[in-house]
Amino acid sequence: MKILFSVRNFWFVRFYDTVLRRLAENGHSIHILAEQDVDHERAAEWNVNAERLSKEFPKITYGWVSQSPDPWIDFAKYLRLSLDYLWFLSPIHDDAQILRRRAAERTPESFVRFLEIPVIGTAAGRTILASVLRFLELAVPVDQILLSLISEHRPDVTIFTPLITKGSGQFDLLRASQCFGSPTILAVGSWDHLSSKALIRTAPDHVLVWNETQRKEAVELHGIESGRILVTGAQCFDKWFAQRPSKSEEAFKEIVGLRRDRGFILYACSALFDGSPRESEFVLKWLRAIRGSK
Repeated sequence: MKILFSVRNFWFVRFYDTVLRRLAENGHSIHILAEQDVDHERAAEWNVNAERLSKEFPKITYGWVSQSPDPWIDFAKYLRLSLDYLWFLSPIHDDAQILRRRAAERTPESFVRFLEIPVIGTAAGRTILASVLRFLELAVPVDQILLSLISEHRPDVTIFTPLITKGSGQFDLLRASQCFGSPTILAVGSWDHLSSKALIRTAPDHVLVWNETQRKEAVELHGIESGRILVTGAQCFDKWFAQRPSKSEEAFKEIVGLRRDRGFILYACSALFDGSPRESEFVLKWLRAIRGSK
């Protein structure tokens, strides 16, 4: 098969390197296509992920998306950012105020202010506005360069990840793929992508999720038909099944200065939002709760 693998940037390749290796070993040809430009400030750091695979497997190639210098592109992004913000204002996010604030920070300020108009900012006003913006989004012409790109590669399938970042330009490539009738797949890259990123408004043919929780999120939050969803497991953790400790517990404790006669807790945290509690405060509160339960 000829597979076109669309990523936001080559940082996401590390989530799928085991999958891409297995596909290449089985004889499939894969072209990895990054949305963000080759001159991005962190490109050198990210690009090594694709370079390494390409050197190891001749059937894996990579490149960057090049879109037309067209005002339609900026207009489409404005519409998507605005629609994504409206989604975070819906009742399903009433208990996710931090996500709403983050969405507002990433939305054009002119649109956020527009919603402050009393009539527009009501639930009914937002519903009507979302319908209008969605109509305009679908009316934006498909980029001719992207159509030419799909025509050049003629993939048997196009896979997208993460796709659902706010204002994602990958939706342009998804629309171009659908114009050619090429099968499309969204591979959900991480545990929170369906619950904390953006709305899937243009549905691919299939969605690959980690587990039944993500299947439920795809159906209830994004309106994806259950028959389009396939549970595959968390592919980014495949490599860990083969990992083994490089040191004994005693050696590790000695290196980091821990007492040998005590157990220890590893606290692995995610990114902190502005205004969230400090890690140390959280850990201390957690430890007090553990001691109090004994």
